[in-house]
Amino acid sequence: MLGTYMDKVPTPVSVTTAQIATFRDTIEAAFIKAGGDPAVFDNVDWSTLVQIFQPDLSNLKRNQMVMWRRGEPEVWQVYDAPMMLALRQMDRSMVRPWVDAMGWGASVMYKMVTTPVRLLHGGVVHAPDFLVAHLTRQVQ
Repeated sequence: MLGTYMDKVPTPVSVTTAQIATFRDTIEAAFIKAGGDPAVFDNVDWSTLVQIFQPDLSNLKRNQMVMWRRGEPEVWQVYDAPMMLALRQMDRSMVRPWVDAMGWGASVMYKMVTTPVRLLHGGVVHAPDFLVAHLTRQVQ
């Protein structure tokens, strides 16, 4: 059903190229802290280039948005303009249940089925006549 309104798309990635020498002090300090012998670094070619890939969420299209799940960014492309407007206006308290529901349809069905039961039980348990009867049973 989500394919009609939105799809998950690959997260854009930016590449940073640097010489490993720029990280030399950090690498050596971590190695020594872990109990390594600093003499190992005598044979390292510090002119080697490294490429660091990281998510680039700064240049998304107008109909794309970022959702964070378990600390990882996911980019979603939304096809329905009113839905995109609604999603952008959500605050943090509204987003979490929506994202949870997206991934687990069974839990949404479970919540839909159990909500009337919880309301009925809550109405019965918190009724004054039930409280009095329950307290007298507890005392006996």
